[in-house]
Amino acid sequence: MVVPRAGFVIIIGIGTTKINHFFDYNIKVK
Repeated sequence: MVVPRAGFVIIIGIGTTKINHFFDYNIKVK
């Protein structure tokens, strides 16, 4: 299965964005 570079970048971008929101939530709670 070949994933286009653009699609791969979008998937990585969404993943990192969710991780950043997760860390921001933890920091705000603490």
